[in-house]
Amino acid sequence: MTYLRYPLLVAAIFILICAVMLGLAVPKLNRAPAQGKKEDRMITKYSWRNEPIEISNLRVKGRVAKLDAVFEEDEDWLDGLTVTVKNISNKTVDYIELNLEFPAPDHSAPEPESVDHLLYGTYPQLPGQEVTPHPDQPPLQAGAKADLVLTDYEGLRDFLVQTKKSTSVKQIQISISEVIFDNGTKWSGGQLFRRNPDHPNRWEPDRSQPPKANDKPKHV
Repeated sequence: MTYLRYPLLVAAIFILICAVMLGLAVPKLNRAPAQGKKEDRMITKYSWRNEPIEISNLRVKGRVAKLDAVFEEDEDWLDGLTVTVKNISNKTVDYIELNLEFPAPDHSAPEPESVDHLLYGTYPQLPGQEVTPHPDQPPLQAGAKADLVLTDYEGLRDFLVQTKKSTSVKQIQISISEVIFDNGTKWSGGQLFRRNPDHPNRWEPDRSQPPKANDKPKHV
């Protein structure tokens, strides 16, 4: 029996070495993937002088960002992008639509810019149609603020692929597409509109309030 001790000792050492090596390997398999490299990003804005709402705050990945200022962030920086707007008009706002414009990466490709949207509130239906107000986005009173949040990030990535744009977005431009008030008028592109009484699905310029000379567009 004493002659079996050495082979058993060797076997025990071998098993111990294997266990130690396996123990060192397991944490490597469970290690979280490395974060993407942070790169320069920027948000710009196209503005009109008579805009009825203003952007009072921007948040990227939970942190405050400034317009026209470069900041560093991961590739998924648009996930949860939050734009806080303030109603600076003297009317109640029922609906807001912001444009998010994605230019071609080299700004010289023949394809047009891709445009997605951030929405708030309830779009007014045609006369006679029932409107179901958004439960979490009530009308915005004068002076009140609201958050417009990009929640469908994967849908945005699919949209960029379909429109032949890079999903590694370096820069976007925000602009106000339209604002609809509770009195039935709509602001868009520096102009006030009203529904055509004979064709309610059409919006026509409100001739009773022509734009002023200082209401021309400007880029900020």
